[in-house]
Amino acid sequence: MARQYTEAELRDITRQYLAKGANRQLIRDLAQSWQHRDHGPRRYHKAYEDDSLTLWVLGWRPGIDTIDHHVDVTPIHGHGASDVLVTCLEGEVDDDYYGEIDQTLAVGESAPCLFVPRRLISGNSLFIPKNGVHVMRCDEKEGRGFGLTLHAYSPRLRTMTYYDVADGLPWRPDVPGRLRLVDTWTDTDTDQYVPSTEVAA
Repeated sequence: MARQYTEAELRDITRQYLAKGANRQLIRDLAQSWQHRDHGPRRYHKAYEDDSLTLWVLGWRPGIDTIDHHVDVTPIHGHGASDVLVTCLEGEVDDDYYGEIDQTLAVGESAPCLFVPRRLISGNSLFIPKNGVHVMRCDEKEGRGFGLTLHAYSPRLRTMTYYDVADGLPWRPDVPGRLRLVDTWTDTDTDQYVPSTEVAA
């Protein structure tokens, strides 16, 4: 039977995973492989999954585009009923947190949001509760190098929600005041939003 681990339990699970030499070696091998690839920014590897837990390792290559100064950026998204603890293993990544968004929204509907920019450096973690919505990215504009993160979801990651900006704040047009639901993925869909482990090969 699936259970939902607490933030403290996810921290313990992460520590236990990283304490095993074979797992540390896998992460070193992934990092070495990923950071020297020129094509495709973000890399993924599903490290573990059962009904109560999903572990993903993500690699982030910094880059610049002409629009928002970073190419390795996630969509604005949430993880449905799953909490997630994100631990930075190498480098730095940025996280923009928009708060918890009503999961009963229909596609096209919008809801007010927060805006809390955060930076995650190597050795630190951040927690995103279920229904929490965020963006992660790796900027090159501050001279950062390759980033590596471990994501622990509980229960198993079964749903992802995707948003765009419905309205900006009047005093900060670059900061969202409302987010609009644009799509939802579940693990029963044939169109896979969640990348397969083959991407890491």
